[in-house]
Amino acid sequence: MADINKRKKSTYYAKCGGKKPKMQFTLQPGVRGFLATCNFREKDCIREAINILGECADRIYGEDKSSTAETEAKNKKIVFKDSDDDEDSDMEDDIEAALAKEVNVLKQERQSGPSNRRFQVIESGAHNCVFIRSTVEDPVVVVESILKDIECEAKQRTRFLLRLLPIEVTCKAWPDDIKTASGKLFDRYFKGEPKTFCIVFKRRNNNNVPREELIQDLASNIQMRNALHRADMKQPDLSVIVEVIRNICCMAVVPKYFYYRKYNLLEVAKMNAPAAQKNEAPLEANIDDKPDPTCESEAKALGDSSHLIISKQEDFIIPKSEASSLLVGPCQLWTQLLQRVQLCLMETCNLAAFLLIF
Repeated sequence: MADINKRKKSTYYAKCGGKKPKMQFTLQPGVRGFLATCNFREKDCIREAINILGECADRIYGEDKSSTAETEAKNKKIVFKDSDDDEDSDMEDDIEAALAKEVNVLKQERQSGPSNRRFQVIESGAHNCVFIRSTVEDPVVVVESILKDIECEAKQRTRFLLRLLPIEVTCKAWPDDIKTASGKLFDRYFKGEPKTFCIVFKRRNNNNVPREELIQDLASNIQMRNALHRADMKQPDLSVIVEVIRNICCMAVVPKYFYYRKYNLLEVAKMNAPAAQKNEAPLEANIDDKPDPTCESEAKALGDSSHLIISKQEDFIIPKSEASSLLVGPCQLWTQLLQRVQLCLMETCNLAAFLLIF
């Protein structure tokens, strides 16, 4: 019995010894790719992201050679010719050679791993956040091309994929590592003529990275390249994206960040949409004298809020003219009703006095 248990343990460890570590499928320093966000539908988000990225990358860089070779190897069929009984031994040799060749191809694919693929989904370490590792030369060019296409078409191309951010550099989420990694990135974008910049910082599942100190350090690091660089929080020329996820920091420098609605694909599709689709909103609402501050942003997006009344209970916006008509109508009816009651009382009093006289 003891020998059987030893054999089971030995075979178990022997099988596990040949497995690759799961570290290659998690977010690590030294990779580049894309960061996609969604709302509780990660599988659908991954499918949409891979489709839209693959379509754009094929148009810019050409078809992925690794994926085509893999599909050819998978779709390859073994064809045998008709033979007589005398050629059975030759056919068996052909079968063995074909199987050995196919096994060698599969072994090479397994040894190469997913690193040669153009797009590979890896674990990011945060919910509703997907990281897609990529081998493309410039992720910023790919995302910018996608945004331009959506803006020109004015048509929604994704349903579950919300934001798509390019990631150029990843490093450990320590201030010293972030400074060194950002220095190499800033040399590419901020060595030259003066530009306006903005630093967009966000962290997930991490409380160790100080926000204000890191932003100041990055801003000073940018101005070291050129003292004429200045910050602009509304429409900067370049925006520095800093996404901290657990113990990894992802960075990129992107253009037109606020123009493209913070790289939200659904909002970009609405930029050139017809006015009828943008202004679709109900006209009836519950009216309250005190506007809700959470609705003020919606009023500002529509224009001047002086001619609007914002409902607090239901987030609807209606013109003041219609709201006043809703209020004045019942008041007029009430006053008319009171006047009629007074006339009736006066008539009854006159009738009673007439009867008393006679």
